[in-house]
Amino acid sequence: MAFHIIHTNGTEEVDPPLSSLPALLDELKAPDADHTSASVTLTHDTEWSMTVAPGGDVTFERIEDDSVQCLQGVSDERVLELWQHLAEGDIEFLHKEPWELGYPD
Repeated sequence: MAFHIIHTNGTEEVDPPLSSLPALLDELKAPDADHTSASVTLTHDTEWSMTVAPGGDVTFERIEDDSVQCLQGVSDERVLELWQHLAEGDIEFLHKEPWELGYPD
């Protein structure tokens, strides 16, 4: 599966190693003034993206149809697990999460 990440400074990295995800999450501890989130996007037939903001608010969306769901206050360990499943294309696992419709409050 191919995926890309977007750093808190807005730069994009295509197909980084999964071992780079903890460093991406660490960027949220000192976010850039313009970009206060980091994301992982699966790039295949249907693009799924997961964005994390400081405090562990997670937005999971299917870019193709603007389907948006969220989880709030997710731990760092759980964020890394979710990002890894997305990067590996395991959408079925992600659909089992207790997502709420819409964006976080």
